[in-house]
Amino acid sequence: MIAYNTTGLNNAMINDQSETELKRGNITETELAAIKTAFPEILYTPNFFIRVGLFLLTAVIAVCLLGLMMLVAMDGLNESTVGGMLLFFGVCAYAALEMWWIKEKNHYRSGIDDALIWIAGASVLTSFILISELDPGTSLGCAFICAIAGWMTVRFADMLMALTAFISGIAFVFFLGFELSALAADLMPFIIMAVSLGAYLVFSRLSGRHTFRHYESCLDVLSTASLITLYLAGNYFVVREVGADMLGKTGPVPMGWLFWIYTFAVPPLYIYFGIRRKDRIRLRTGLILLAVIVFTVRYYHSLMPIETAMVLAGVVLIAAAWAVIGYLKQPRKGFTYEADETGEEMTGLKAAEAVIIAQTFHKTPQPDDSFKFGGGTGGGGGTSGEY
Repeated sequence: MIAYNTTGLNNAMINDQSETELKRGNITETELAAIKTAFPEILYTPNFFIRVGLFLLTAVIAVCLLGLMMLVAMDGLNESTVGGMLLFFGVCAYAALEMWWIKEKNHYRSGIDDALIWIAGASVLTSFILISELDPGTSLGCAFICAIAGWMTVRFADMLMALTAFISGIAFVFFLGFELSALAADLMPFIIMAVSLGAYLVFSRLSGRHTFRHYESCLDVLSTASLITLYLAGNYFVVREVGADMLGKTGPVPMGWLFWIYTFAVPPLYIYFGIRRKDRIRLRTGLILLAVIVFTVRYYHSLMPIETAMVLAGVVLIAAAWAVIGYLKQPRKGFTYEADETGEEMTGLKAAEAVIIAQTFHKTPQPDDSFKFGGGTGGGGGTSGEY
């Protein structure tokens, strides 16, 4: 389903893995060159600064073109005509993205395709808001946003689009519950927890599978987002403030003790299972959510001035970081402080793949010299006795 050239994506993955193995000393320069010759770069992916520049340039050109279209039709502008123009512009941007920049020019995260993804999606969404008076703050509006962002994720493996699709999907469940019944609204924290947990299980199962190798970064983002929403759905602050805003409920939260326990218990559980299963997503998410615990407690219970609390927290974090770094100077049970040279984590399978490819392609087959033809002089099929 992905729009990009899959051969180019596979070649890029192999070359990236091979360069990592070169820096680790597992393969030589000659082997790396042989791998790159066997798996040439097909896709155009510039460095970060050029990518940002092309993104901005594409956005400016798109705004100018859209402004020119509206300037030509200025006399007849209204919500319907503007919506129609935006729909036409979005379809044209999407067609240019798929048929020209990806299929013909083989751009992959070049900045141009990044910009056109968002330009096309935003234009189509805005057109429907204007034409059909679609409200993004309803279940139907969230479903439409989720559909657009989901399609863009499937076609272009864009991480921000994947995050947009997930957030709009959670918002769809949230607004749908409030629109259906008061009971669903009261049970909304538990509904969001169930949806987030199910989403995390699905995304974590898909991650690492060969079929979804080109969506690995998207799956990481979605797994992290689902863990965060799983926690926020039961966080005491979120439950109380959202209930007060959406339902007009003030005062103590029903079963507030349960949500306080949930607020304190979930981040340490993330950290525990992250360490035990060597899952960096759960580990990092748990560490981030520790700050949410502090914020929640601080919001309702002021134990000391904020300046004093921040200084003490900083001292504790620095001391803890120093102790952990010292402890992990030597690898212990699969963990180490030493960072990978490229900042990437490779499994043994990927490393083995790069080495096997290198060993396969770094030598050019030579002909066997054991059999040599002679220099026979016979011109009549060997009638002279010499061949």
